[in-house]
Amino acid sequence: MASDAAGIFYPPSFLFLIGMLFILLILIHGKFYPASLRNG
Repeated sequence: MASDAAGIFYPPSFLFLIGMLFILLILIHGKFYPASLRNG
């Protein structure tokens, strides 16, 4: 039962979560890196 729930939950939600984190990381880099490079 636990393995079934994990099989249903794990792949789509995990990939979606990684995708969102990856996009967030890119947005943060785009915001802060140019400013810090200009100042430094």
